[in-house]
Amino acid sequence: MSLGNGFGAGLGQGMQFVRGIADAYRAGQQMNDARDQAAQKEALKGIASATAVESTGYTADQGKELEGLAANGYKIDFDGAQKAYVARNDAGDTKTIAMQGVTDFMGERTQGSMSREQQDSTRMLAMADVIGRTDPERGLQMRQQLTLGAHDVKRQAREMKQWQQDDEVGRIEGEQRKQFQASLIDQSGKSREATMDDHLAHSQRRIAALTQAGHLKAADQATQDLMAQSHIKIQMDTKRRQEASDKAAAGLAVGDYAPLMELYNRFVPSGYKISGIEAGQGGALQIKRTDLNGREAAPVTLKDSGEALGLLKSMASPAALYQYSQGEFQRSLRPSRETVPSGLPYGASR
Repeated sequence: MSLGNGFGAGLGQGMQFVRGIADAYRAGQQMNDARDQAAQKEALKGIASATAVESTGYTADQGKELEGLAANGYKIDFDGAQKAYVARNDAGDTKTIAMQGVTDFMGERTQGSMSREQQDSTRMLAMADVIGRTDPERGLQMRQQLTLGAHDVKRQAREMKQWQQDDEVGRIEGEQRKQFQASLIDQSGKSREATMDDHLAHSQRRIAALTQAGHLKAADQATQDLMAQSHIKIQMDTKRRQEASDKAAAGLAVGDYAPLMELYNRFVPSGYKISGIEAGQGGALQIKRTDLNGREAAPVTLKDSGEALGLLKSMASPAALYQYSQGEFQRSLRPSRETVPSGLPYGASR
């Protein structure tokens, strides 16, 4: 055999050996890939078939709370009757950590029930982790899609809530418009032109209805209309209000309270109406009132006719009357929060 033929034969044998090693490596890699795919398939199958189990128990946060109490010197015992841990310290302070509704799902425990959407989100995150072990790029894409999806769900929930609020505000405004239009029709069925007092009363009822329904932003916007209407009314009524005030003062001097009632009900845009005035012991005057809906409101007591005259004098100032009437109306919207007298001039009390 020539030198050239020997070299060629050796080279061929070497190349065949290398190809054999490469084939063996590929075969081994394929076997590994097959095992990985089988393991991934099995893991994904397990995730897909996982079920949430609801029960009563303790959460990890409660466990941390108990650890913190123990670290702060509390003695912790289990009360079998209450099925709760009771922690006590030397100062006599007692804290109870009771069982609560929990959900166990895919190795995690959460408080309360899990919605279908929450379970699906947990499954998808777990699947992204499994797929990311062999395909990091795809796993990252899945996580990003889940994050974007969660943001979309929150955004849609906010938008849905806003739409529902807008629909509710629209319904309330529509009802108030119908009531306003009905109030302008007399017993004969004829409609009359709305006066400033009609528009003002309509604004007050709108605000009250919106506030009661919890739509405070819409109520605040309607309040801007009311403030403007009240200011205009008080300014326009200045002369007639003074004339009515003089009549009320003359009536007080002889024990006639009807002119005072008329004065308040015509010229004070507070949302209240005086339904009666009674003289009590020591000359005190008890003023009975009704609210926008005609319901009885808390009465106001003036200590004597002199205080009533002081009230009349304060009405001579449009600015003072505006502040008083607006303050009274705002207080009428939140009686449960009222902790101070209504702000009646000269110390009048409820």
